[in-house]
Amino acid sequence: MFTPQKYKRKKSSESSSSPSPSKPAHKAPKVEMDKIVDNLNNVVRQLEQCCTDLSAQFKLLQKDSKRKNIILYGCSEKQPEGWKELDKTIEDLSEKLKLPRKIDYDHALRLGKKKATGNRPILIKLVRQIDKFDILSRTKNLRGTSLSIDEDFTTEELAVKAIMRKKINEIKSTDKDSRIRMFVRRREMIATSNGTTKSFYVDMNLKILEKASTGNQTSDLLEDLSQSTSMST
Repeated sequence: MFTPQKYKRKKSSESSSSPSPSKPAHKAPKVEMDKIVDNLNNVVRQLEQCCTDLSAQFKLLQKDSKRKNIILYGCSEKQPEGWKELDKTIEDLSEKLKLPRKIDYDHALRLGKKKATGNRPILIKLVRQIDKFDILSRTKNLRGTSLSIDEDFTTEELAVKAIMRKKINEIKSTDKDSRIRMFVRRREMIATSNGTTKSFYVDMNLKILEKASTGNQTSDLLEDLSQSTSMST
């Protein structure tokens, strides 16, 4: 027969000899933490892919919004200048380009903030893209004037154009008579000098590289690129 004291001691000894449940309790939080980290990594990958897709869609939308536009440089800025003055400027430009009719445009505006000196370029949003190609093909008629016309390039295309310009200056420094054609949207550039033609391209890292090609390949490239909008230097 157990006395109360002996019973208490026996109960205490039994509890002390039982295995401690603390070890499994420490493993559970680590397993849960690993699951949380995996879920977060999946979310990050999904967000990165979403950003990539949105960036690609933005570039396409930006290109589409600019495909009918031209930019007019070197045109004196009247003070004050409203839509009537800009319309007269575009009418005069049509005559200088020797177009059969006035340029059909949707909207025109000066780019950038107003300055005390200097003339801001004019962005002209045309109604039809084919009119842009016709205008660009007639820019030779602006020689001898202060006016020049260029396409409305995207931010990425402007970076490509800057790389090409740097290469042009490098070529011109050694051969002033070389004829160079830029195809910014195709990332292509062709330089012709003394009967020799070299083609270059700008890669995705914005590095300009010479394109190895045979004479026939170069001819095919010229014929292919001639269908795109070009600018001669």
